[in-house]
Amino acid sequence: MKVSFQTNGFRAPGGVAPPPGVNDAADDRLLDELLSIFMVPDDFGRQVDISYDSSSSGDQGDASSTYSNSTVRITTTSPSLDAMAKERRSLEMRRKRNRESMYRLRQRKKLADSKLQELAKGLEMRLQRLKIRQQQQGQRPWPPSALARAGIDLLNAPTNALELLSQGNDGGLNYRQMMEEMLVELQQVEQKMRSENAHLAQEIYKHEQAFHALREVIAELREAERLTPVPQEYDPVAWVNEISHYMPHLYSSDVFQLMATSMQEVLGTLTTVNKMPESKYDIFGWRVKREINNTWIDFMFSKDFVHMDIDTVARKTWAVQSHATDVQETMGRMHFMKVLRAVNDHTLLCARNLFFPNDYTNYIMIYVLMLVKTSQGWIIAQRSLMPEDGVNVQAILGPNFSYVNAFYGMVLTRLKTTNTDGSKTISPTGCNATYGGRMGDGTKHYTDVVGPENFFAMLRWESACVGPLLGR
Repeated sequence: MKVSFQTNGFRAPGGVAPPPGVNDAADDRLLDELLSIFMVPDDFGRQVDISYDSSSSGDQGDASSTYSNSTVRITTTSPSLDAMAKERRSLEMRRKRNRESMYRLRQRKKLADSKLQELAKGLEMRLQRLKIRQQQQGQRPWPPSALARAGIDLLNAPTNALELLSQGNDGGLNYRQMMEEMLVELQQVEQKMRSENAHLAQEIYKHEQAFHALREVIAELREAERLTPVPQEYDPVAWVNEISHYMPHLYSSDVFQLMATSMQEVLGTLTTVNKMPESKYDIFGWRVKREINNTWIDFMFSKDFVHMDIDTVARKTWAVQSHATDVQETMGRMHFMKVLRAVNDHTLLCARNLFFPNDYTNYIMIYVLMLVKTSQGWIIAQRSLMPEDGVNVQAILGPNFSYVNAFYGMVLTRLKTTNTDGSKTISPTGCNATYGGRMGDGTKHYTDVVGPENFFAMLRWESACVGPLLGR
């Protein structure tokens, strides 16, 4: 493509001819403007040929006529004007992005410099406070390492060594240099701490990723285990694995707080149940208080054992309640118990399954079993741990399982004898056993089926821990 431009009749802006003696400069400016328009990078694949002719005479003559007769011819070879314009726009956009990037870099550098200046000021202020504090103490204003670097020997120092340290001009000590060295050391420590923090952050991120992956694997394994049928006759408490993740207290480290709360609930329940009316008739010496309140069973059985040692009865009762094989002595033949976690010798987390063949239902619960010694005797209490999502737990267990909410216990106290003057003293032998509490699973069916078992369990306990029921 060939393009020709002719400057016939050209005038400077405003219609005024260029002044004499500047024809060459004006022509040069015109050529520069044309070159800036049509010049593109070498890799664009375009060649430009420029020729210039002027009809001026040897002398300068009239500047207006000479300028108007000049001719510029530009020959350019280009794929197309559109491609040239597109390339120009691309270059402009690239320059714009570069300018914006440089602006952001300058802003970040400015912000970083500002933070470093603030950090340096803070460190200098801390050094000043440390210096003032050490001077107020009055013995060793500088650490031995700093004094050694400064070339001062404390043993052979003159009496005015402290003044030399504070002045910084005598004794070969450059105070400002020392401050700068200590500031550099603090900055190095800070940089080291930042590097360690970054490394720790990376390690924490790796462990978090591994934890999430492990949690997904555990969830998959639990789901596979849940779908795998386990015969109930081989593992009566296999259901624990299916609902353990809904029981946060099962593996909690704050089990002693749970123990204290559970004991308060059991004692509060016993106090409430004790207010119920007592039955007119004793059964084998047991005083009975029992009520069925819709879906709850409230009960209390009490009996005095005149010739029994209270510590012996407490020891036997704990042995029966805390061992899976011995607990069968006080419960029905289809009762199963397993210790899941032994917090200490007197606190256990257990699982229980009480199966009733007549309705094919497993009445289960996870509970805390506690033995506490008091000033008047012993307390053996049980409190069930309720799951966080009872509806979901019941869906997992299925229709043949029912989770029981229970809090009850046995209180063993020493007997008191009445003196001739009416006062009472603690008897050296004998004890009173009071067994009571509350339980239910939220259904009326449970109170009808399990309700009668409470008193029979009490009779079995007497035979196992005190003596044969009919032999005394």
